[in-house]
Amino acid sequence: MLLSDQGWLWARGFDGGKTERLISWLDESVAADLSADGSQVLLSEVGGGGGAKGAVYLRPTDGADAIRLGNGQGLALSPDGKWALATSNERPELLLYPTGVGQPRTLPVSGFESYQSARWLPDGKRIFFNANVRGRVSRCFVLDLAGGAPRPVGPEGGFCRASSPDGRWLAVIGPDRDLSLVDVDGVAPARPARGWTKGSTVVQWSDDGKSLFVTTETEVPMAIRRFDLQTGRTELVKTLVPPDRAGVQTIAAPRDRVRIAVVGKYTELVDSYKSVQEALIHGGIANDVGVDISWISSDLFASPAQAAEFGRLLQATLRRMGVSDVNMEE
Repeated sequence: MLLSDQGWLWARGFDGGKTERLISWLDESVAADLSADGSQVLLSEVGGGGGAKGAVYLRPTDGADAIRLGNGQGLALSPDGKWALATSNERPELLLYPTGVGQPRTLPVSGFESYQSARWLPDGKRIFFNANVRGRVSRCFVLDLAGGAPRPVGPEGGFCRASSPDGRWLAVIGPDRDLSLVDVDGVAPARPARGWTKGSTVVQWSDDGKSLFVTTETEVPMAIRRFDLQTGRTELVKTLVPPDRAGVQTIAAPRDRVRIAVVGKYTELVDSYKSVQEALIHGGIANDVGVDISWISSDLFASPAQAAEFGRLLQATLRRMGVSDVNMEE
């Protein structure tokens, strides 16, 4: 179990949950994923230590030193632990970082405005991710790493949370907050999950494939429940309560992610905007949303022509979001 405390990460479970071990690395560590055997945690450094581009680290949970994998924000570890999936803070792209010997790769995927999350399918050959094409709402996609274009899965506005152990089904939360099981290959029709409680979050699929582990809480203590996919019944599995609740903000994974662009004069010195960064991150925690921050230098808009082009793009974006009364002169 991983606990977050104002940018510090603690792990429990190594000795029956009696003690905690600090696994943060720099000034503000965010856990992206935990290896299947619990021996390594994928970290994103989102504070000043990570710099304007962010930084992805892999750290053993036994407390050994972290290894820097590259820039950006970590998303997931491959099933064999040999690759880390990440996204760039500079542009919308997906990255693969080797956790050992090898060269980083940029996945040949284009046309997306932002990526909210991504995970591996159990075969280690495909990934599923949530992203939005420019001008459209977010949805789930499946990508074969051997080649080919991303394939949409489920409805627009849907958010895929977890894969079944056999890699055939994805648990997708629709725009109406209902849960459906969607065939990865698009062959079988989607299966609505009866008995689903709207507002619940899928944590992961059970090993036997018969149920989902879910939660409806983001505050401490957190109740983990087993949702039976056949009967629709829910039963309490465990309540996660740290020995000392002081300062612990959350245990849950966010239900969604957003990317916020911050324009400033001193974006190379991220600590200059520490209070802004903290406010955005903690605002995301309060709303169960992960926040990715892109830092943009105001020098890009120094000339009137550049500023006008920025205003035009912003106005078009706001209108696509449904904000029709836009006066850029204000």
